[in-house]
Amino acid sequence: MRKPLLSLLIQHLAVLAMGISIFLIDKFEQFSDHTNYMILMTLAVGKSIYFLAHNFRSVRLIKGIKQTYNTFLTVMSINILLILVSFAIDYYTLYQIYPQTFSGILAASSEDTFVEFLYFSLVTFTTTGFGDIVPRTNEARILISMEIILAFISIIFIISNFGSLAEHVQDESLDDTD
Repeated sequence: MRKPLLSLLIQHLAVLAMGISIFLIDKFEQFSDHTNYMILMTLAVGKSIYFLAHNFRSVRLIKGIKQTYNTFLTVMSINILLILVSFAIDYYTLYQIYPQTFSGILAASSEDTFVEFLYFSLVTFTTTGFGDIVPRTNEARILISMEIILAFISIIFIISNFGSLAEHVQDESLDDTD
């Protein structure tokens, strides 16, 4: 099982690297703001598709090798953590491109601003929505909508597959007692 987890980690690091590269492209002003925005949105859509496909592959893999709840929860936890960090990077980058995109950002330093967007990503993923950070443009609303849809599908996916894994574990324990 270590090889699939290592592969998962490498894939997730590559997704994070893409987000960071967009931030760096904007920081060093390689392209216009509009071009940076288009690159960011294209990568965000591609990343969302990757996360959904990854969820389906992970469950198929776990069912195929008959692993436990712990393995399933580990894989899904890593996936959720990556979604949170990845969208935080996207929000931060969008904010750097268009500062008027979000209101309620109170941080003075870049690190504090990123932490605020990490918090915002968590609040968005859990659909808590405190309202202290508010999207002001359609660009921000599109990104947030992608995270909400991805969060909803991920949570439903986890809950629905958790039941089938429980049945699998129960069947295995019945086979062991025979």
